[in-house]
Amino acid sequence: MNPDDWTFEGRDSWPPQREGGDSGTRRPGGRFSRGGRFLWMLLPLLLVFVAWPAIARFVTEWLWFDSLGFSAVFRTRILTKIGLSAGSTILLFLFLSFNWITAWKRSKEELEEVMTGRWNPGLLPWLILVAAAFLSLGNSMGSSASWETVLGFFKGGAFGEKDAIFGKDVGFFVFTLPFLGLIRGWLMNALFLALAGTAVLSLPGKLGRFFAMDFSLRPQTRRHLLILASALVLAWGSGFLLDRWNLLYSPTGIVTGPGYTDIHALLPALTVLFALSVAAAVLVLSGAGRSRRALWWLLGGMVLIALLAVQATEYRLADGELQPAVLPAALRRGLVACAVLLALQIALGGWVSTNYAVLACQDFPLCQGQLVPDMELAPAFTLWRPLGQMPDGTPIAFGALTAIHWVHRLMALLVLAALAALALALRRQGDLASSARWIGALAALQLLSGLSNVVLGWPLLAALVHTGGAAALTLVLASTWRRAAAPAPAPVSSGAAAVTEVAAVRAPGRSQARIPQRRARRVVQ
Repeated sequence: MNPDDWTFEGRDSWPPQREGGDSGTRRPGGRFSRGGRFLWMLLPLLLVFVAWPAIARFVTEWLWFDSLGFSAVFRTRILTKIGLSAGSTILLFLFLSFNWITAWKRSKEELEEVMTGRWNPGLLPWLILVAAAFLSLGNSMGSSASWETVLGFFKGGAFGEKDAIFGKDVGFFVFTLPFLGLIRGWLMNALFLALAGTAVLSLPGKLGRFFAMDFSLRPQTRRHLLILASALVLAWGSGFLLDRWNLLYSPTGIVTGPGYTDIHALLPALTVLFALSVAAAVLVLSGAGRSRRALWWLLGGMVLIALLAVQATEYRLADGELQPAVLPAALRRGLVACAVLLALQIALGGWVSTNYAVLACQDFPLCQGQLVPDMELAPAFTLWRPLGQMPDGTPIAFGALTAIHWVHRLMALLVLAALAALALALRRQGDLASSARWIGALAALQLLSGLSNVVLGWPLLAALVHTGGAAALTLVLASTWRRAAAPAPAPVSSGAAAVTEVAAVRAPGRSQARIPQRRARRVVQ
């Protein structure tokens, strides 16, 4: 067969004649074959067969509610289910679509930078939207089953009775707490799907940068992933807060409710875990800025130390190893004020170390030969900037480093004075004399190690001792605060109180007031 046979010129029929004399044949016309038409006729019957149980249940319930005169209740339930399904589907679809399309556009830009010419993604953006819609519809099925929880939250009220553990109205545990658990579950699903999809859709851009020998993530991509991961950690940690309130349904005791172990061990542990999850979320979020990463890690470590100290003191109080300390209200406020000042000073120390401003002043008590050196305060405490640079990309000025160092030194004098006053005040309290000695010794250690960093040129041992002293001060202040916040011991023993109560019930007449006192004295003696 010649090539000219495939042209329309000089040809009377189509298709052209092939070698051997056989001509091509056309398939018979028509939209569907006989088998295709049968499948399309069978599809509605299959849908009716699958949906028939749901239809029958719906009609049966509607007739039953209507026969009892509760058709309004049935309509409320159906409308609530429809509203939950539609609202959950729309919100999740918008959330997933926004995150996934944003990640895909970023990957597309990175691919176009590496590949020559404009790259056509085809139907991929539409497939992303279809996947988001499919997952949103699947999630809405579980949401519609929680219609009673939602109605209870919006229609429920207060019982007028408060629980003895948390001081909350009983209505909170019946109506609000299940709704909060429902919201947490929805957020966990949405954030996990958004994070997983964003990570997967960021891979094409990462692959393009890999071929360009660039193995780093773009700042926008890294920030996007860290924000979603931080929100997911925070939503997960909120479960510990809900578990604290759910202790009122604890089945570990003889009756339903929190027992001694739940109150004195599990409740503080859940509080610590919730605080740690918040600190972890902050630490994950801090990865969005390199200049603040070390500072956030330092503050997170100090928060962890304080929480562990509070937890350990709680255990020792429960076991009787420590006794609660009774402090005047003014002294308790002073203890809290010292803790706040110490936290600010630790943050300033982390800022000094992060910006390498330790050696900006290498003399003491003066700084660069002056009591108040030349400084630039405004750029010194610009938080949102790269490491060693200003937001516009210029290197940070030496005057800003001097300001960071000088403010930290000035704040140290204030903190040392406050700690010395606190140690002297606690020394007069017999139960906290050991805490006063520890606070005074650690404050002196901080002064010596800080001066060693300045005079000796920031040696590694002095830096480690300075950081360890700050951690030890955090531990001592947190433990002291927990002892001061514990309930004061009763003036008489529990045995005396029990004998007094029993004797008061049994003694009749005029001698009722005398017998309890006489028996109480015997027990106390």
